[in-house]
Amino acid sequence: MNLHFFSLLWLGFVLVVWFAIMSSIRRLHDLGMTGWWLFLTWIPIIGSLILTVLLGFVRGDKEPNKYGNPLNSVKKNTRKENPR
Repeated sequence: MNLHFFSLLWLGFVLVVWFAIMSSIRRLHDLGMTGWWLFLTWIPIIGSLILTVLLGFVRGDKEPNKYGNPLNSVKKNTRKENPR
């Protein structure tokens, strides 16, 4: 295999990890928690389990928190279109 293939593979890996971290931080913000909670993964087994429960099974805040409005509070366009 050539060096270009491994370079592209490494770049893909870095991008996937970057987007996973960013989406996890956004989810923690949805819960009203800081992104520093991601360091729980450094605690073997228990930290990853706690973070999996937080990110996967706990509902986000229903009210706005210090990170902004909840995602489900975005109002949809209720204007009716003219049928033609």
